[in-house]
Amino acid sequence: FKFNLGASTVPLYLDNIRVIDRSATSVQARELPLAGGVREYELHQAFPNPFNMITSIRFTLAQEADVRMDVYNMAGQKVRTLATGAHLPGTHTVRWNGEDDRGHAAPSGVYVCRLTSLPNVDLSRKLLLLK
Repeated sequence: FKFNLGASTVPLYLDNIRVIDRSATSVQARELPLAGGVREYELHQAFPNPFNMITSIRFTLAQEADVRMDVYNMAGQKVRTLATGAHLPGTHTVRWNGEDDRGHAAPSGVYVCRLTSLPNVDLSRKLLLLK
């Protein structure tokens, strides 16, 4: 690509493009590597949300990926790890019962579910736990 800035042309070289779609029902990351095809990762809205006892969180992978899904409180502290490791392409569902990693009940409040995968996927959704 080349951009014209005033009287001069500035060359711009791109090696990776990432498009993020923040729709009402899911958050998507779409990588457009110049050497290969499109790779999509999608984190769907939790259901139910708000929730009392348990909520289901779906995510979709276009290809096999090593993923990690964690829940954080609003102070940025990790509360629970919901998924780690390699996952096959397709849609996966994890459930959170409102407990932390030690099995203690988390207090009512807003939490963030974060899905990460290398090299540059980082998607998040808000969860509302009501007791």
